[in-house]
Amino acid sequence: VLLRTNIDMEQKEYLENIKTSGHALVAIINDILDISKIEAGKMELVENVYDIKKELDNIHMIINNRIGEKPIELKFDIDNDLPQYLYGDAIRLRQVVINLLNNAVKFTNAGYVRLYVTAELCDKDTVKLEFSVKDTGIGIKEADVEKLFWAFEQLDMKKNAGTEGTGLGLAISSQLVEMMGGKLSVKS
Repeated sequence: VLLRTNIDMEQKEYLENIKTSGHALVAIINDILDISKIEAGKMELVENVYDIKKELDNIHMIINNRIGEKPIELKFDIDNDLPQYLYGDAIRLRQVVINLLNNAVKFTNAGYVRLYVTAELCDKDTVKLEFSVKDTGIGIKEADVEKLFWAFEQLDMKKNAGTEGTGLGLAISSQLVEMMGGKLSVKS
């Protein structure tokens, strides 16, 4: 409410910091709630018809905002055979893709972050989607790859000091992908 009033630049900056911190805390709380629901077996997918291309456009906008001033080019390579309308949990799919792209942006200082989306028609009613994120980021030690999907695990704390996160995003994403009949994997 204060941000909509007549305030000076210093006050606006302080209020923007409070707003950003508030959003970060809500995200952490939501991650903790999600991992708790998953571990308790209470997480359920809510499936409906959704427009995948609209979802991808929204994701592109969100990630572009996340990139901000970083010299990173965001590229989306979408399969032309991707059906426009699909049936599934669009909210959880978006959560996973945003998480993967956010991690790529977080650990990439310059270069690009690219999302590939391909579709394979399994039968007349089933499409297998493959989402792949590639970036020019710092990479991960081979010994640490397995730990990526552990809850509350953050890799190389010394090298990544100051990088935000709880270490829950990939654990949640991996579980959600499994609930959707898929598998999350990584190569570095």
